[in-house]
Amino acid sequence: MLEAYWSLLLIPAAMMVLRFVTRKYVFSALVTLDCLILALFTRTPMSGVIALGFAFSIVGDYLLAHQKGNPMRFVAGVGGFFLAHVCFLIYAAHAARPGVLSAVVAAALVIGYSVFLWKGIYPHAKGAPLRVALAMYMLISAAVLSVSLGTTLTLFKVGIFMIVFSDTLIGLHTFMGIQRVQKWILPTYYLCHILIAATLISLM
Repeated sequence: MLEAYWSLLLIPAAMMVLRFVTRKYVFSALVTLDCLILALFTRTPMSGVIALGFAFSIVGDYLLAHQKGNPMRFVAGVGGFFLAHVCFLIYAAHAARPGVLSAVVAAALVIGYSVFLWKGIYPHAKGAPLRVALAMYMLISAAVLSVSLGTTLTLFKVGIFMIVFSDTLIGLHTFMGIQRVQKWILPTYYLCHILIAATLISLM
């Protein structure tokens, strides 16, 4: 029975491939939606929180992919992902035993991303709402990644690293105009959700 659940990960993986082949947004949403459904079916502790995080990710992804020249849609999209990270943080905190490593990583991330925001992003990010949203998102990202390191869930830790890495690439591409990183944004984003879904299956 468990083997059947592992094979179900091929569905979001297939949606990821179809997204790259067809370039149609619907397959992007289906990657995360499939992971959401898998999370619900695993019925492991706190899997509902992960499913809610996937739901917020779908909303955030849709808003960012359909900005239509409206900067507030970008802010709203960041808000959607912020709520997704809150869910992932709750899950990580439930499974973690924070220690010195988590504290050191949190401090390093906050300092590093603060410099990144101030020097690299803020000069190109116009308006207080956007700057506040980006700062809040940076803090929640640092919290999720650092707390995840206090867990024994390797797949989850790698998944969270992937989303933080993907978000960093978005900043480099969107605000700093570094084009060569664009090709890695979506693969790392999709892998985050697939790895988190795999984490839940591994706990069944």
